[in-house]
Amino acid sequence: MLGAMAALLVASGAAWDLGLHLETRAPPPTAPSPGVPDVEADPTLAVHEAGGPFEWAASYSPRFVEGGSTDGQLTSLHAFEASQTYAEHRLWRFQLTEQASYGTSVVSLLGPTSTTTDTGSPAPPSNPEILPGASTVTTMNLGGSARGEMHFSPTSSASASAGFSVSGGLGSSRALIPLQHQPAARVEFDQALARTDSIAETVSFTESRSGPSMQSSVGTAAASWHHSFTASATGDAVLGLDDSRTLTPGQPETSALLPRASLAAAMTLPDRGLPLSLSVHAMNSSAVDPLTIRTYQRFEGGASCDLRAPVPGLALSLQGLVARAYGVLAGDLAQGELRGEWAIGPRMRLVAGGRMAWLTAALAPPGMSGLQWTAYLSLELAASGTFQGHVLGPLR
Repeated sequence: MLGAMAALLVASGAAWDLGLHLETRAPPPTAPSPGVPDVEADPTLAVHEAGGPFEWAASYSPRFVEGGSTDGQLTSLHAFEASQTYAEHRLWRFQLTEQASYGTSVVSLLGPTSTTTDTGSPAPPSNPEILPGASTVTTMNLGGSARGEMHFSPTSSASASAGFSVSGGLGSSRALIPLQHQPAARVEFDQALARTDSIAETVSFTESRSGPSMQSSVGTAAASWHHSFTASATGDAVLGLDDSRTLTPGQPETSALLPRASLAAAMTLPDRGLPLSLSVHAMNSSAVDPLTIRTYQRFEGGASCDLRAPVPGLALSLQGLVARAYGVLAGDLAQGELRGEWAIGPRMRLVAGGRMAWLTAALAPPGMSGLQWTAYLSLELAASGTFQGHVLGPLR
């Protein structure tokens, strides 16, 4: 069977990508063994094929951590993702996506970050509610979604998507993170008004169910506007309403109609030896707390700055975020990161920096409130090619 799969990959002209992120960092003072550094390894294997009406992709991205935060034990989190896209005609497109993950991960606000907000601005992934009173948790997630997109003209399009996922803690972690079922749906209409302006109208719904009667939902109707001030400066604005509802056993249903709003701006200064990129964002929205399955409100603001130094291959970046949760969940969070990276070659990068996080006692388990920080050193490697011929590609 493996030989047949290999022959099929070669015949199809599929491509592959390999990546490896190695990081060592100082554990927080609250770690089980604060004097032992953490070591993290994040390999990635991706396979994909494009070029016809049918495209597909699959990836495996495990995460391994050992050190002071795990009390010397090796933890592993395994994540899989696959997608299939069919676009027989350039005016429409249909895509299926599947995700699955299983394993044990470290509860921390100081790990690598790689998420974005609704407006595309960078934001750390650790929400203040995802902090159970344990150093590690064992979780699973299984989900899938379908998305269709139709272009009515060169300037207007519509898309609709629906998905379902099951996630939660396993074993003793079930008491901290309950098992929940989460259906979701979204419809969006996009219209380009001019070369510099576009608008979009969005209606979405997300629900979380745990047990026979505990459930919360957030329905959103919003309009967004994107404007290009210049070739290197853009702005985004979102305005809408969130209808949040929570049903708790033995209690009447609670509901609230609250505003959703966000602003974001990004700018790249002219390249005069020191190219500089700046971005800022602010957002107010409703969300579901995955620990209590109740809706709450969250305001956040953040900024990032990226500077390419005169030294070839050297870059500096600074990003930060502040957030306040209010409603059922209340508290404050601040996160920041300063990093410098050196591209040793097209497929190798050395990174050094520091991260900090500050959390109010209302959101943190015992011993984890206040200021936390870490310094880290990491190495990133990448390669890519096709199964018909080995071709190395640059580091992304």
